[in-house]
Amino acid sequence: MRILLVNHEFTTSGASVNLLAIADHLVRSGHDCSVVPSRPSTGPIEAEYRRRGIPILQQVSFPTFAVAICNTLQTGFVLSMAAPHTRTVWWIREAESGLEYILQRPAIVRAFRDARIIVLQHEHHRDNVYRSFLYRRPPETVLIVPNGFRIPRDGPVAPKTRPIRVIAVGSIYELKRQGDLIRAVHSLGRPDIECVIIGRMHELGEEERRIAAAAPDQFRLLGELPREEVLAWMRSAEICCLPSRSESQSNILFEAALTGSSLVASDLPTHRGIWRDGENALLHRVGDVGALARAISRLATDPELRRRLAAAAAATASEFTEERLFANVDRVLAAACA
Repeated sequence: MRILLVNHEFTTSGASVNLLAIADHLVRSGHDCSVVPSRPSTGPIEAEYRRRGIPILQQVSFPTFAVAICNTLQTGFVLSMAAPHTRTVWWIREAESGLEYILQRPAIVRAFRDARIIVLQHEHHRDNVYRSFLYRRPPETVLIVPNGFRIPRDGPVAPKTRPIRVIAVGSIYELKRQGDLIRAVHSLGRPDIECVIIGRMHELGEEERRIAAAAPDQFRLLGELPREEVLAWMRSAEICCLPSRSESQSNILFEAALTGSSLVASDLPTHRGIWRDGENALLHRVGDVGALARAISRLATDPELRRRLAAAAAATASEFTEERLFANVDRVLAAACA
C-alpha cells in the first residue's frame, strides 16, 4: 500500500519521533511510504528519513496514495485537502493545548469532519478535551492508541560533574514550563544538584535566563541534540522532570523510566491511571514551583525513594511496548481502509 506521512516538522519532538517509529513499522510491513512536512522545516528527523530511504516530497498528488496519515493538529489543513482524494487518518498528539490552537485557527475544525479515522493517545482526550468535536462521529472512527517504546537501558552515559543530575527534555517554551524547573532547583541552593535541559530554545523568561547564565556549570541548556546523545544524558540522570501544563502522552517520562530515572511531573489528566503520586512518580500541581522543589529535594536526599520509584516507573513504562503500538497501527490502517 502506498502511504503518505504528513508531519508538522522535522525536529526531535515526541510527535515526530513517534511518527518515525510508525514509518519504520510500515516499511518493514511492506508498505511504500513517503513523507511531506506540512510547512517548510528542517531538523534531525529529516536526516533519519533520508537515511532510511523514505522519500521526502515537496509536492504531493493525493490520489496516488491509498492512505494519508496526518500527524498532530497542525496538519489538519493538509488533511482537509487530502480527504476528497484519499483515505485520511488524523493522529492528534495534543491535549488541552490543542484547544488553544483550534481557537486561534477555527477553520481547522473542518478536519474533524474530513478525517476518516481520528487517533488519540488517551481516553481523556476523547471524552473531555475534544468531545465537542467528536460527538457526531461514529465511535468506531475514533481510536485510542497509546504510544509504544523500545529504549535500550544500556549504552553510552554522559559524564557527571555533580552527585545529582536532574534532566528535562523538550522544546523550551511556556507550555513545557522548564522555567519552573530552573527556579525550583535554584531555590534549593544545593550545589550538589545539576539541572540539564535539552531541547530547541523558543522562549524562556528573563529571570530563568539570568539564573542559568549566572551558574552555567549547574544549569546546562544544551539545545537540540541527536537522539543517541539525548539517551546518553538520560541514562546519567537520577531525576527526570516534566513540569508541563499540557501533555498528550509525553515520551520523555516513559523513556526516562526505561533508562532508570525517577520521575517528577505535573499532575495532568493524561498522566492519571499511568503515573501515580508516591507509587511510580512524584506529582505536583502545574506551576507550583515550591512543590516541584520539594519533590526534587526529597529524591535528591533519599536514595531508597529514588530506587523504589524508578523501579516502579520502569515496570509501568515496560507495558507500553512498540509491539502493542504497531499492532494498533495495523488496526488503524484496517479501519481506514474498511
